[in-house]
Amino acid sequence: MSLPTLKLQEGDNINAVLISDGPAGEGANSYGSWFRYELSVDGEDHSFFANERVHGFLKGYTPGSAVVLTGNPNPKGKGVVVNVTGTPAANGSATPETPTPVVRKITDKGTEIRHMWAIKVAALSLGDKPFGREEVQRRSEVLLEILSEIQG
Repeated sequence: MSLPTLKLQEGDNINAVLISDGPAGEGANSYGSWFRYELSVDGEDHSFFANERVHGFLKGYTPGSAVVLTGNPNPKGKGVVVNVTGTPAANGSATPETPTPVVRKITDKGTEIRHMWAIKVAALSLGDKPFGREEVQRRSEVLLEILSEIQG
């Protein structure tokens, strides 16, 4: 059975109830990975296609969990950025994906300055596009490797 697709517009606040237990489908296209969830909105079932960021939130919820989908302006100008808040179902628990912080003890002032520089440059290199901690960390580590090679 093909469900109608729920598409948010800027300014939308949609109350929904999660039907599927995890994504009902997944794949990838030119925009990246997508995850199809089944939601009930005002008693009507819909397919909702989540990107990786939204999927990281939704995958921790069980069927029956209430979620609010909000359509926000996209800083890039095209489409909307979807934010999700939710209340877990009585029989489940919400466990949105939270990255484990990496703790490193820096004992040298010069090393600390290089690390701060790498984080700043990595974040600036992303521009206005949304990003996660992992992407900034990956870019920072590449910059630190390059700096180490230059310094010998």
